[in-house]
Amino acid sequence: FRKSWRGSQLSALAAASTSAAWPSTLTLGQMRAIRPSEPIRKVARVIPMKVRPYIEDLIHRKQKIMGIGHRIYRVKDPRALVLQKLAAQMIAKRGTDPLLAVAQEVEKVVAEHLAAKKIYPNVDFYSGVVYEAMGMPASLFTPMFAIARVSGWLAHWLEQLEDNRIYRPSQIYTGTHNEPYVPIEERV
Repeated sequence: FRKSWRGSQLSALAAASTSAAWPSTLTLGQMRAIRPSEPIRKVARVIPMKVRPYIEDLIHRKQKIMGIGHRIYRVKDPRALVLQKLAAQMIAKRGTDPLLAVAQEVEKVVAEHLAAKKIYPNVDFYSGVVYEAMGMPASLFTPMFAIARVSGWLAHWLEQLEDNRIYRPSQIYTGTHNEPYVPIEERV
């Protein structure tokens, strides 16, 4: 009985966590990072110079630009660097798509105006571009967000089972420091 109860709790945890994330500022970031690009992309096909005034107007009016800024990172989100490269590779294989060019122009304008405030693209900015390059509809962005995080949610669940109390991680890193970077091709 206990094993089946834990199994159902596990399923409920994954389902509830995914449902709680839909919609949230975390998952909407990916969708909204793409959606504002839609009108820009339509304009950019005809007049590429329209991207800059559109973003500058948003900045001037102090409007939120989804996919830009992060509570922790005061530099460009390192995950965004990886996804930006991946998006470029995917779009190059598929052919041309103005979305990446639009995203890069948005990033350039934001950097010119907001770099002094240490506001840069976060992971959602380019994850939305990657998802779209995959042909994924925006309605599936939340489940993709959840898939990437289920292992962490389950780790919290297992830790809670040990002493039947809600686990609040202290987030103190205890691993090694100053390890040299090894390119992915050279890793074991």
